Amino acid sequence: MPKGILYLAPTFTLSPGATCNKTSGSARNFRSPVTYTVTAQNGSGKTYTVTVSQSPNASFIWNSTSSGNWSRLNSTG
Repeated sequence: MPKGILYLAPTFTLSPGATCNKTSGSARNFRSPVTYTVTAQNGSGKTYTVTVSQSPNASFIWNSTSSGNWSRLNSTG
């Protein structure tokens, strides 16, 4: 996998009062799936697994039926 896909720094926006176990904008190694756990203000939580695959443009694949605020990223590696 090209180096440009290996490390990505995705950004995301949470609802007021919500938290995530990962920081928005921090670089992550996406050679393997990365799990994000979001906890709402009321304490309910949801886990999202993000997988990056090599293609003309790298993109995130949701392993969830709900939508999110992930943006498509272009690979330059």
